[in-house]
Amino acid sequence: MNSEDVKATPPLYEKYQTAIDDLVELFYKKVLADATLASFFTGVNMERQKRHMSTFIVYALGGPNHYSGRIMARAHQELQITEKDFRQVSDHLDTAMEGMGVTYDDRMAILDTIYSLRDDIVGQ
Repeated sequence: MNSEDVKATPPLYEKYQTAIDDLVELFYKKVLADATLASFFTGVNMERQKRHMSTFIVYALGGPNHYSGRIMARAHQELQITEKDFRQVSDHLDTAMEGMGVTYDDRMAILDTIYSLRDDIVGQ
């Protein structure tokens, strides 16, 4: 096998960019239906929140970073998010991605990015 026979794996962003908005819709449907998490979003402008999440997902997929909101730690400091809350949100994201047909390996790569921000989100 030579280098011409090996096809490069497309970046995750290229594979899933057309599904990001649908993924975010499904994700928030799951999160807001979860009684233990819904209160975090009381009074939140959900359209704005969804735009921020879409931008973050683009970044997590290796796409361009156009996020212009508050830094993660500052955005979450008043929320008192626990490890359990973080895991539940991550589980909802994983379930939403699975429902959208994202492969296991790709989901794990995306969740690795999410988990790299854990310390900025939990217990702030």
